Amino acid sequence: MAEGVKGVAYVYFPDESNIPLVKELYDYQTKLRGYPEPYSTYNTGGRVFYLAVEGLRLAPERVGYDKLDNYAINAALDSIKNYQRNLNRPITFTPTDHRGPNTIRMFEIQKGKIVPITDWIVAPQFVPPAK
Repeated sequence: MAEGVKGVAYVYFPDESNIPLVKELYDYQTKLRGYPEPYSTYNTGGRVFYLAVEGLRLAPERVGYDKLDNYAINAALDSIKNYQRNLNRPITFTPTDHRGPNTIRMFEIQKGKIVPITDWIVAPQFVPPAK
């Protein structure tokens, strides 16, 4: 990692192992690779997978299996509030906001480690202007 590089993150970092699921995931990655990887395909896939499964779990509860369709699944996804799994910060979806993790923080590489340099802030939602 290049010393002094700054960036934006939406996941917890390996040093934040006081969060049980974070510790479990990074311990597993370290066992497999020798080091933890916050932005690996495994982590990204897990975030997407868990959200999809949550939408599929909620949809039949809302409309029943006989009325289950893509609209019901979309409405179920749009009803997710403060969902947290894997390395995510809490995720809320609405019909007009599909950002997923909507909180971010800045980090900097210091002595080879990812170090947060801001607290969590709400990310702006970029949408095209109304016509």
